[in-house]
Amino acid sequence: MDISVVSLKNALERRKHINQQFMTQQIEFQYFDAIEPHQIDEALKNTGLELKNCSLTKGEIGCLLSHLTLWKKIIDNNLSYMAIFEDDIYLGSQAQLFLKDNSWIPENVEVIKLEAFSDSVQVELFSRKALISDRSLFLLKGRHLGTAGYIISNAGAKNLFKYISELDAVKPIDDIMFDSYITQKLVYQMQPALCVQDFIYNKEVKFVSCLQSDRSQRHQSEMTAPLKINKISLKIKREIYRFFIQIYNLHYKIFEKKIEFK
Repeated sequence: MDISVVSLKNALERRKHINQQFMTQQIEFQYFDAIEPHQIDEALKNTGLELKNCSLTKGEIGCLLSHLTLWKKIIDNNLSYMAIFEDDIYLGSQAQLFLKDNSWIPENVEVIKLEAFSDSVQVELFSRKALISDRSLFLLKGRHLGTAGYIISNAGAKNLFKYISELDAVKPIDDIMFDSYITQKLVYQMQPALCVQDFIYNKEVKFVSCLQSDRSQRHQSEMTAPLKINKISLKIKREIYRFFIQIYNLHYKIFEKKIEFK
């Protein structure tokens, strides 16, 4: 399987860390130099993406375009699958069983989220697909952010490319892939997860997230003057919303699944 790690060209400490993670399990991979602000215009031209109603920061746009550029490589080179990682992850045990071979991937599965981000996520109850090494796949039915580790198929790359190009407003890549897109296509979550980011895995963060400050900056700029809200009306609306969500979850047999890392 083709494996790419998105990393800034000058992120030497992160690359040293990634080398150790992959070489320990004798997994071959290649770096993809993450797209930086001064490369955005060229990357937009190469991918054909139009930034419609975009409030993303330069860093978030660079992240989005880095992933899209790799998807374009999958399509252009007619690759069956690609595993894409970011440069602050830790790999789980026996990761080589899943990354050196793609024969374990069930037919018609387009996207598999490999990472643990949230403590628990919503998945479909009877969607479990048993894998080797005591791992399973579950159909993702609720928001589970992060693009630090996932596998995408050729069909998945084409469908996501088309989906993003038709969006009325461009959002962060993980908001697209693991929130809005999961209502359109089948996206699976691996459990236990095969990778986890440093800021989740370690109490003392070794690699500070570059995008987190970008997101905080964007959220701050998007803040508007507080609106006057009727608290009683808001509470009633929340209770009604919670009721319908419970009915929806029962109907579609959706339940919370704890996502572990091992």
